[in-house]
Amino acid sequence: MVDLYAVLGVETTAEARDIRRAYLRRVRQYHPDLDPRPESTEHFLRIQAAYEELGDAAKRQRYDASHRDDARGAPSTPPPRAPVAGPFHTATTPAPVPRSTLNIPRGRMSVKVRMH
Repeated sequence: MVDLYAVLGVETTAEARDIRRAYLRRVRQYHPDLDPRPESTEHFLRIQAAYEELGDAAKRQRYDASHRDDARGAPSTPPPRAPVAGPFHTATTPAPVPRSTLNIPRGRMSVKVRMH
């Protein structure tokens, strides 16, 4: 599980205004329009997802409660998956692991085409 406090670069005891300041500072640093590196988009999306969770007081309380449960000894990694059979996966090939545990929206684009 990704530590959202580490993504924003704040302590777990940070106040709401400190979280907002850290979010704005990180957004300016990793915004894709300002940072030409290809990994800046991934950082930017991760920062936005972290702020969505920690910026809201109710969501932050739920995150802190689940994070404390993980620290107490609950398994931090999910149990291994059973192999998936299909055209691309054989019985010996495990199913692909998701890229991230955060729900980061991937780039989807809609294109309008006019036919004359």
